[in-house]
Amino acid sequence: MNNIREGDLMVKKKQEAIFISRWKDKVRDIVKLQYPDISSKKLDIFMDDIIKKNMVNPKVGIVNNYINKVVKTDALSLIDSIENNNLIIGGQGVLYQPHDNKENPILHYIMDNMALRKEYQRLKKEATRGTDEWLTWDIYQLIVKILINTLVQIYKIAQY
Repeated sequence: MNNIREGDLMVKKKQEAIFISRWKDKVRDIVKLQYPDISSKKLDIFMDDIIKKNMVNPKVGIVNNYINKVVKTDALSLIDSIENNNLIIGGQGVLYQPHDNKENPILHYIMDNMALRKEYQRLKKEATRGTDEWLTWDIYQLIVKILINTLVQIYKIAQY
């Protein structure tokens, strides 16, 4: 929102919702095809009056299963958020953040540990089988394997 200073009072200038702006643009284009001489200003005033009389903006709740949080907002604000954040809408109204926009620290941690396990496996392979060194690298790679599998299972449960 844009801030406008009026004296010492800060007033937030409310921007028109994306859905409303796009609807008005489409209606304006359609009406102008039929009535090309109509004033855009008069048409906007007329559309604003229709919106004021007929618009229903229902309250909605957005559930974040990752952090067990519910955010209450309205439909127009939700549409604005979807548009402004490039969210993907999946089945049953699930919202997804595109992966290239947000880092996933758990995924990076899993990948780093997979590389570490490969290094331990390589060191184990270089050691003589049955020696203390071989056994140490085998235990290390097994510990990392268990860690990776645990993280993957927790990650899958959190997404369910």
